[in-house]
Amino acid sequence: MIQRKEIRRSLRAKEPEEIAKKSGAQFEEGKIRVKVFDEEFLVKTPEFEVEQSSGSEKGYLGELVLNYLSLADYPSGTGEWIAFREIPHGDFYSSNFKKNTENRLSRRFQSQRGKFERVAEELGGEEIDMGDSGFAFQALPGFKIALVFWGGGDEFQDKVNVLFEKPASECLTPEGLSLLGKKFCNRFIEEAEEQES
Repeated sequence: MIQRKEIRRSLRAKEPEEIAKKSGAQFEEGKIRVKVFDEEFLVKTPEFEVEQSSGSEKGYLGELVLNYLSLADYPSGTGEWIAFREIPHGDFYSSNFKKNTENRLSRRFQSQRGKFERVAEELGGEEIDMGDSGFAFQALPGFKIALVFWGGGDEFQDKVNVLFEKPASECLTPEGLSLLGKKFCNRFIEEAEEQES
């Protein structure tokens, strides 16, 4: 991912109101508000320091928010979905992404489609017409991420795919999208564990 120092330098050369408008974020009282799934981050201008509304910044997510603000250019959800390997220059991270997201989700929800659906609904997923069960989640203001459950039947194992809405590759670097997918995978599995405890 681009170094935070370089990102801040490029952001400081622009008007905060325009940055917020182009990224679909909110600007008020000198701060840009950006939601990453259900977590809100505040970006103080003109310093472009990032903090969570609930407390201090969570490391790489703060960098991801700045990266998004520097790249997003009036993104609009298209409803078209692409796999990580289809993202330009995503090949380098593709095997690592699959291991840290799709393989983990597939193992965790093997023969548990009902559980997958309950977790998706609890996390505010919007049903989409893909696979046996598909749900979309607002990842950042400009695009969504989707989880799709495919039942394997008697001969194959069930699998879960992670997809990105098409504007994603214009809003974050492949590394940033990989981190975002991994974060959401972790949250999805944590919610399953909480429902079982």
